[in-house]
Amino acid sequence: MVAPPPSPKLRADQHLLVIVAACSAVDPVGAAEPATATGIDAKTCGLVPVFAMNSGLLVTGHRRATYLPSNKGRYVARAFARGEAAGLEAPTTGRRRSRGLGCQRGRVRSAQG
Repeated sequence: MVAPPPSPKLRADQHLLVIVAACSAVDPVGAAEPATATGIDAKTCGLVPVFAMNSGLLVTGHRRATYLPSNKGRYVARAFARGEAAGLEAPTTGRRRSRGLGCQRGRVRSAQG
């Protein structure tokens, strides 16, 4: 089940601010951290993480009700740091890369050679 996008309690522009604040975090965040960064009520900020997790921008943190930015979320946050236009384009311009897991063009390389 996919969480609904912005609700009547949180406008789309505010929703975006909370997502960027959460994706810019270095430490695990709950609702209070993005609320402090954006000036939006913490109770309202608590609506955003489920949508961001379903979008692949956040993953669950180590403690209950905390979240960490995923690689995709960090990429989007870095793009927003360059400017709003770059940030809005980021989800469609990101590339998937192999990170040295021994895969090369769909084939698995042996560990010995």
